Amino acid sequence: MTPEELNLTRKYLQGGGTLLILLGDKTAAGNWNNSFFASDTGFPSLKLQEIKADKQPGRGGIHLDENSLTADWLKSFQAEEQGGLTDALFTRWWSITFPELESDSASSAASQLQILLRLESGDPWLLSGKVGAGQLAILTTPLSTEWTNLPTKPDYVPFLHELIQALINQPSHSRLVAGDPLVFAPEPVEDSESSNAESDYELLLPTGKIVPVQLNDQQKFIYKEANTAGVYTIQNKTKQTPVEYFVLGFEPSESNPALLSDAEIASLQTRYPWEELATWEALQARMLTSTGRTEITTWLLILFVLILLGEQFFTHYLVRDAHRFESLDSPTDEQGEK
Repeated sequence: MTPEELNLTRKYLQGGGTLLILLGDKTAAGNWNNSFFASDTGFPSLKLQEIKADKQPGRGGIHLDENSLTADWLKSFQAEEQGGLTDALFTRWWSITFPELESDSASSAASQLQILLRLESGDPWLLSGKVGAGQLAILTTPLSTEWTNLPTKPDYVPFLHELIQALINQPSHSRLVAGDPLVFAPEPVEDSESSNAESDYELLLPTGKIVPVQLNDQQKFIYKEANTAGVYTIQNKTKQTPVEYFVLGFEPSESNPALLSDAEIASLQTRYPWEELATWEALQARMLTSTGRTEITTWLLILFVLILLGEQFFTHYLVRDAHRFESLDSPTDEQGEK
């Protein structure tokens, strides 16, 4: 990576971004060790050693270590939970070391990384940790069938889903919940003629409305009226180019199935005529015995059926003697045929 690319990536992660790195046969270990994973870049200081292979190729590969599935989001993939992640076989993988940890550096950036999954060989397979306000994850194999048969397993898609969720659900100043304030601190401008940031930025709401940026004494813009879920964009006023994004999700407590407190129940009962049923059996019994409100559609249906029956009765009454009168008026031949 070029110095400019490293700087942009560092800024992205430290600002709350998420990065997933997949190592494979096209990974140039020397370039990564001297750039991204170098000790002076601000990223976790790692060292890519070599591509390892299963020493017993006849068995098809090695598995993930069952005992390493201890993270909360990985427990559902354990064998005792009928998970099949550990059924996957790995034939090749990258070996990784932590030089700064080997030198007992307590302040090492690598100490921010956690080994979430290991192979049976003891080598790390999935590492994850924070870089600034962002989240970094590293897989020592590609997500293809070249080095592993994981993509052929039923747990492949659920694992990727849970991995992405675990990465993006980390707290961040740019991923918030509707109702949380947005905080934007523009970078200081060295040019004195361009020091007034309020004239350079504006906030674009999800509704399309524009809100001017007004800085407080701490040179921060705080927007406290972000009550609608969506994407909020700080953009350059003249160039109309985005500078920073804020993603606001829905309030999770709206779908929280937690039990109501006594005060909440009393408050709801004062506004709505409803009754609390404490057990599932009580709810079932009430569903079987309760009669719902009578709706006018039921009576309209009954009236329609009665009209149909009445029409059939009167039609039958009017035409019941038609055949008898027709037979009396019809002439007959000598053989008695009509």
